[in-house]
Formats: sequence, C-alpha cells, structure tokens
Amino acid sequence: MRIKVEIQTQPEARRVQPLTLDLIVPPEEFLARKAEFLADHMRYVERYRKTRLGPRVTMIFENRQTLWFRVQDLIATARITDPRAQERELHFHNRLLPSAGGLQAALLLDTPANSSADPETWTSLRGEGISMHLGPHRVLRANMLSADPADRCWGTAHWIQFLPDTTDLELLAEPDIQVWCAIQSGTYSQAGNPLSADMRRSLIEDIATNDAYKQQSR
Repeated sequence: MRIKVEIQTQPEARRVQPLTLDLIVPPEEFLARKAEFLADHMRYVERYRKTRLGPRVTMIFENRQTLWFRVQDLIATARITDPRAQERELHFHNRLLPSAGGLQAALLLDTPANSSADPETWTSLRGEGISMHLGPHRVLRANMLSADPADRCWGTAHWIQFLPDTTDLELLAEPDIQVWCAIQSGTYSQAGNPLSADMRRSLIEDIATNDAYKQQSR
C-alpha cells in the first residue's frame, strides 16, 4: 500500500499536544511503582524509538510518551510536590517536543574516561554528520540543537532534529525501501541497522500527530 502525504503549510501548524499537570503521577506513587514504569518505558523505547550507531552512540527519537517518562522521573526523584515547580519542569520538557513536521532525537554518546580521542572526536560533531538514509540515494541531514546541562544526568549529549519533506516521508513509509541512520564525526564513522517496520510507523505517527502532515491511502 502506498501512502499519499500532504504537507500542512498553514502558520498554525503546531507541536504535539503538550504535557500537562494532570498527567503527573504523585512522586511517592511513582517511586513505589518505578520498576513497573521503567520496564514499560524501556520496552517501548527498544521497540519503537531506539537505534544504535556503532558501539558508542545511541539515538533515541523522542515524543510525548518518552518525554513524559523523563519529566515524571525527574519530578519523582527530586520529590517535587509544588504544582508551580512541576509546571516549570513541564514547560521545559514541552519545548523538547517535536516541532511541526519534524522528528526530534536525543543523541547519547558513550565516552569512556580513559579515551584520549573523545574530545577531538565529539567536538567536531556537526548536524551534517548525522544522517537518515532513505534508500541508497536519499540522505536527510540533521540539525543540531542545543543540549541543556540538566540532560547530562540522562546521558544526552545533543538534541538533533530531522525535517523530512514529502518525498522523505513517502520513502519512510515504503516497506521495500531500507531506512537507516548514520554518524560521522572525527574518526568515528558508523551506520545503524535498518529501522524496523514498527519504528518507521512510529516515526510517521509522530509527524501525523502534530498535524504537520496528513496521510491517506491510495
């Protein structure tokens, strides 16, 4: 089945529905059930959101569900009970939701303490060195976004963004086309395994959810 994709160009195209205070589980309840919440989160990430780029880089595509766990865990671990303080955390994390028509990912770098090559390798990292390959001839380059120091506790070194156009999205939805991500920085050059059908569907849903694209079968 082929998919027809239309881009919404109206200025009101918005982000994914923001996270709100009513979604936050009280810290004590979350901590009591953290193993359960964490197991669910990890299963979801492994199946739908994560790709490894060689032995030292992990890319996790973020959406409303993954960011809910981030902010919920932060609020519970810090035992933030003041609704105003919780709102501030929600406001910060809502800025990390994918923008209209985009895919946003956290880039986690495994940098061993005894590796003298790391500074040179990672300081040369640029958005154009991070790519999504849609078949053998189409390459989508990333935009590098700033990483907040608070993200270091999660191991997030960079936030990146892909802005696919109609052709990119149609290739992402085409089951006969392989799609994979890759990274090139300094001496580190690695490509990930092809993205699974489940993961590709999930990424398409990210774009469809914020009304940036409309899909209909043909």
